[in-house]
Amino acid sequence: MSILPNQISRAEWEQVYEESLTLLNAFPFAQIEKREYFGFQVPVYTRAKELTEKDRYWRISGDLQSKQFAESFKLYRDLDKYKTNRKEEISDILLGDEYNAVSVFDSKTQGLNYHLYILAIAMLIESRFPKAALVSGDIDYLQCVKAKQWADQYLSSPIELPVRVHVNSLLNRINDKNELDQIATIEKWLIADVEDIFRLFYERFSREAFVTWFCNHLKTYSSPNMVGAVKLFTYYLNLTNDIDGLINMACKTETGPKYLASDLIRAIAGTWICLPPEKFSFMDVFGKVPGHPHIVERQLGTAMLDMMFTGREIKTYIPVEEVAKKFKTHFPELSSNIDTLLQGELERIEQKLSLLHFRIAHVLQLAEQNTDGKTYMADEDAFLYYDGDSVALTEA
Repeated sequence: MSILPNQISRAEWEQVYEESLTLLNAFPFAQIEKREYFGFQVPVYTRAKELTEKDRYWRISGDLQSKQFAESFKLYRDLDKYKTNRKEEISDILLGDEYNAVSVFDSKTQGLNYHLYILAIAMLIESRFPKAALVSGDIDYLQCVKAKQWADQYLSSPIELPVRVHVNSLLNRINDKNELDQIATIEKWLIADVEDIFRLFYERFSREAFVTWFCNHLKTYSSPNMVGAVKLFTYYLNLTNDIDGLINMACKTETGPKYLASDLIRAIAGTWICLPPEKFSFMDVFGKVPGHPHIVERQLGTAMLDMMFTGREIKTYIPVEEVAKKFKTHFPELSSNIDTLLQGELERIEQKLSLLHFRIAHVLQLAEQNTDGKTYMADEDAFLYYDGDSVALTEA
């Protein structure tokens, strides 16, 4: 969270600080402090509270429910702690850049339990200073809804969702008239799943604006087989099933990237649109959980899956014969090679999927055991019970 301190009055800041104390006391936030035991200074986990050693402030590093901690977040009552010599000639933090604003929170929760509750405090500050404070980070719309629902129980007046997760609020603030300018604003500021942003562009804007944006975006990839390009094709096909339109934009439109047809054929196969869903349904175990903070391990794992199994987000199916027919219509000179190219890519993908399925069979077994009373997959300690062949977990 960043602020424009010169756009906030001292009295208003102190009032919001007092509100933050209300939220601090409403959840078992934890801090780390050193205590002496038998002559040794030992770091211990204690309930977070306001500290008054020299300045009035609080510091949060985790929570007592999970007894997990990550990085620390600190908030001072004295606004002068955030004052700098920077010139703040802007009246809206969205109209500035990183050099105008001052960071208040820039630590990482690592997706642990206290994530949503720290988010709620940041949202409180943006709500009270909507043009002088800005919440960002690894968040999403549903996380913010959950944080608001929790915080509103304890505050005298409700808080708002951050402008960066609410597209209508964002566009109203910027007030762009041109469709392409609006798209650029959304790309710069909106925090949302990439496919959700893609869907927004497709459904909200004119076909002309969408095609211009899509072609320009494709041109940032030198090959249609790069992960980013394949993901764009996947999102488009999820919405439309329109192979013809995709071929035109990727290979034929004057303002497009004009990819080689043979390269596009491989890329379309890489979206998995020709794979029957039952071939990769086991990968649902790695699906996104909307509104749930991302732990670091999941972010790393997702990046690896994106590289190795790029088409895993496909939600539609077109038989390979139909896809081949579309390409033969557009590129009759390649008719004799199209089937070979498609089948070769599909066989390679199926081999990788088969190997993955074999390797994670025990993880799938563990996931199937999850019930309300057994959440082993959410607890990395479960892997301590993996003996190289199976997961040896007793009922206890």
